[in-house]
Amino acid sequence: MSVSFLNKRVLLWLLGGVVALAALILVALMILVPRFINSVEFKKRIATRVSEQMGGQITFEAIDLSLFPLLHVVIREASDSIPAKVDGKVESLHVYSEILPLLTGRVRVSKVHLNAPDFDLRLPPQDEKR
Repeated sequence: MSVSFLNKRVLLWLLGGVVALAALILVALMILVPRFINSVEFKKRIATRVSEQMGGQITFEAIDLSLFPLLHVVIREASDSIPAKVDGKVESLHVYSEILPLLTGRVRVSKVHLNAPDFDLRLPPQDEKR
């Protein structure tokens, strides 16, 4: 056996180990993240923060993280109430994010998909200035 053959063999073992470790971490995240994001405390924190930013009341039953086919969050049985503006509910809300900004800690929404939306919008009278 030559030295270069041994170096290639060691390199292949190391590469295989890195791939196996990455797969193991991905599987662990797929198991642990849904448990964390559906905890009561986490859901309360998310609902409170979104409610404050929107100036109303937001509630939902569950949040699911999906990695396939694209990274996205599914919010189930959501409802909102923004006084004098909107009341409504949606069966599920799929929020897709761009991946590269997530690596720097920023969330950039690329697409939102609503299933079974039911909203009541209150528009101001036309003679009222905006």
